[in-house]
Amino acid sequence: MKKIEKIWRDSAVYAMSLFGMIGTTATIMGISLSDMQIGLFQRILIIIVLYMLFVVIIGAILDWYVKKGLFLSIRGIEVKIEVGDIFNASDWKVIPFNEYYDTCVDEKIIASETLNGMFIKYHVENVLELNQIIRENTGTDERTRHMLGKIIPYHDYMLLALTHFNEQNVAHISQVEYEQCLLKMWKEIRRVYANKKITIPLLGAGITSFDDLPTKSEQDLLRCMLCTLRASGENINQPITIILTKKTIKKINLYKLKGEF
Repeated sequence: MKKIEKIWRDSAVYAMSLFGMIGTTATIMGISLSDMQIGLFQRILIIIVLYMLFVVIIGAILDWYVKKGLFLSIRGIEVKIEVGDIFNASDWKVIPFNEYYDTCVDEKIIASETLNGMFIKYHVENVLELNQIIRENTGTDERTRHMLGKIIPYHDYMLLALTHFNEQNVAHISQVEYEQCLLKMWKEIRRVYANKKITIPLLGAGITSFDDLPTKSEQDLLRCMLCTLRASGENINQPITIILTKKTIKKINLYKLKGEF
């Protein structure tokens, strides 16, 4: 609702500006409604109808524009936000893991319907190889807790340590840790991206539990990802795409974000 209100409010402003430009042009060209053989009331009605028509047309254009996605430039980094399937991307794909980089998809440690679970179940040909790569990055054969924000490259994937993992098999993180994790992530991306494009899901939007938030807003998660990219100071010379699901994009006001960034 707020997205719709802002779009129509801005549409009214843009329509007023457009109407003023048309009026000025008409005056310069010597064109006036007074030249028409109609009464004052009809002239006023024509002006109102034309103005409302401009508002509707501009509003429809703005709504269509944000539904196709959003393009931003953050410190010169091209950022695209759109609906899609991250596994269809041909560039680097960031996949969230817990701090232990667990790979057991058993509906307890990792649920098969999560992004993490779908990656392991459908996009990892050899889990033993994946575990070996994780161990090589750990430097030990033991189950090790990693710093949140760490990235382990695996083929064309970036495996991100996003959450803590407790004894109840709950992936969780605090709001402050989430921000710190994202700052670390941008640094890690710059370290390993090798001048290739990066595609990232909306991090934290799945079953992740936030310790200090009763509810989490997809709008706030996306804003935090963008704010930490801006605050990180990292120079990433390739476009970054943030992928949203069809369900998620309905909860996010992209038009408002456009005004903030």
